[in-house]
Amino acid sequence: MRWIFFKFQGITELITQKRENKVRNTEYGRNSLENIEFHRRERLSIKIR
Repeated sequence: MRWIFFKFQGITELITQKRENKVRNTEYGRNSLENIEFHRRERLSIKIR
């Protein structure tokens, strides 16, 4: 059961990487990526608390 989850996770990571590479090609995309990263960290810090 667990390996299926990891396989699925790997596929989703690949998809997100491709999407991020597409977004990175533009200056606006770079800014939005930074915002996404920032929000991701914010959510993580909230979860830790």
